[in-house]
Amino acid sequence: MKDYLYVVVKGNVPQKTVKNIISEISECYEKLRERPEFCEVLIFRSRYDADKFIEEENERIYSKLGIRISGITPESSVTHFAWRGWPTIAICVSDMENRPWEVAVAELRRAVAHSILHGSPEYYFISLPQNLINLKKKEIVHPDILDLAFYMLTTAVKSFEVTRFLINKGFTECQQKLYRYHLRIRQGEKEIWSKAENEINLLVPLLMDMFKVLSGVTPLIKITEDPVLISLYEENLTLIPKNIERSFRKMLTKLLELSGNTVKNIFDMADEFYRLLNNLLF
Repeated sequence: MKDYLYVVVKGNVPQKTVKNIISEISECYEKLRERPEFCEVLIFRSRYDADKFIEEENERIYSKLGIRISGITPESSVTHFAWRGWPTIAICVSDMENRPWEVAVAELRRAVAHSILHGSPEYYFISLPQNLINLKKKEIVHPDILDLAFYMLTTAVKSFEVTRFLINKGFTECQQKLYRYHLRIRQGEKEIWSKAENEINLLVPLLMDMFKVLSGVTPLIKITEDPVLISLYEENLTLIPKNIERSFRKMLTKLLELSGNTVKNIFDMADEFYRLLNNLLF
C-alpha cells in the first residue's frame, strides 16, 4: 500500500478487488508523474452504500457550513470530491462490475486526475456569479434549479480540464473508449428532451447535463478527430432545441480557449451560460 493513499472499504468487497483498484490508482499516479501528498480512497460495495455515505456527508456539511452538496448520482462508477479538505476518490464496485473493465479503469484515471487538478475545497464551494444571482431573483427559473445548473457547469469545466490533462499525459486511448461508452443515447432520453421543450425547470438542468458530458469529450475530439466520437457527439446535439443549438455549440467551442485557472474558467463559462439562458428565456 502506498503511504499517501488512505483506503477505507465499506461493505463486503473481496480483497483481490481492493488490491486491483489500488494497483490501478498507484500505477496511474506513477505514469502521470504527479500526485497529491495525501488522497483518501473510499471503496463501496454497492450503490446503496455510496448513496448512504453521500446523505451522511450532506447532513454533516450542512450542519457545519450551511451548504448542501449535490445529491446527483454520477453516471461514472468512480467520482472525486474534496469538500472535506483533501482529495477523495470514491468507487462503487457494483457499478464498476456493470461496465467493461477498460471503461471502469478510464473512469478511475479521471478521478486520479481530478485529485491532482481539483484536490482542495476551493474547487467545490464556488459562489454563484452576480449575473446568475440577478437572474435568480427574477424567478423565471426556479432558484434551486439555477443553483443545480451552476453546480453542473462547474463539474463540466473540471471535466474538460481533466480530459485535456489526461490527453497531454498520453492517456488518449482509454478516454476514447470511455466516451464511446458514455456518449451513447440511452433509452428514453429523447422522450425526456421532448417533454422538457416547454418546461424550463426541466430543460435547464438537461442542457447542463448535456454540456457536462460533451465538455469532457471536446478536447478529445479536437485532438483525435475520432469519427465514432464525432458521430456520437453530433447525435447528442440533435437533442438540443433548435432555437438555442447555436448558442450551445458556441459554449462548447469556448471551452477550447480556457486557461489553466479552474476558478477563472468556471466564471468565464458562467458568462457563456448566462448568455445561453438569455437566448432561451427572453
